[in-house]
Amino acid sequence: MSRESKFIPMPEAQTRRLRTKVKLPFAIEESIGINVKHTQALCQVSGLRHLTIKNQENPEVSNTINVVVGINEQGVGLAGKGIIKKVPTFEHEAQRSTSENFFYKNAIWQDLTISLNTKEVKQRILGSEEDVRNVAKWATELNDALTKGIVRTGLKQLLINLRKFDLIMPSVVHLTTLSVLLRGDIGNFLYWFIQDAGLWSFLGTMASSFENFKEGEGHRLSMFVNFELDRALALLVMAGGLQPLAKKINQEENDWSIAST
Repeated sequence: MSRESKFIPMPEAQTRRLRTKVKLPFAIEESIGINVKHTQALCQVSGLRHLTIKNQENPEVSNTINVVVGINEQGVGLAGKGIIKKVPTFEHEAQRSTSENFFYKNAIWQDLTISLNTKEVKQRILGSEEDVRNVAKWATELNDALTKGIVRTGLKQLLINLRKFDLIMPSVVHLTTLSVLLRGDIGNFLYWFIQDAGLWSFLGTMASSFENFKEGEGHRLSMFVNFELDRALALLVMAGGLQPLAKKINQEENDWSIAST
């Protein structure tokens, strides 16, 4: 069985596309498996070339800040209930990994780094009166960080990171189409679509996608010009929770996984 078709212990889940560098208390990372195949599939749909998971540097933790709710007769402030300064359990940062492509926004890829705040995760587990060595709790937090980090970055990459040219070109195409349809000149529109830019542009992009297909490289196939709505919808469906990206694995699975590679 391929390494990429099952849950791999975190220290072993290293591929050309995925790097796991997280260190957890009590070496818990050895008992958490990464669904490498599904993780990389989400990266491909999202336009992410490389994914790195690491510990957050200089992490903060959530804390309570006391507030003054009044003043007594002696002029002394009266302390009230505190405001909780909540710190996220992870951070994510994306950087462009390929050179600028003027005409094709879907040929631009990014590298994503997800940094896990292990101190905050540890505090939340203790705050819920759970054992800090509870592997399932750590796996849940890691799965949440992976899923949200990839989805948020992917949606921004596919739908929001648009340059001026990326906005102008689809607008021209859509306005031309709308104008032709409103005039009822469907015959000429179909002729233009088949003979000129429309159909051949789409077929050319599709052919380029298949011919030059490499993981994290080349043109991402999409039915839309620059605004990759179909890929964004696919990302949301694939990340819907049917397949976790990280989960607790028992020792037998761990031993068998390593022995079978």
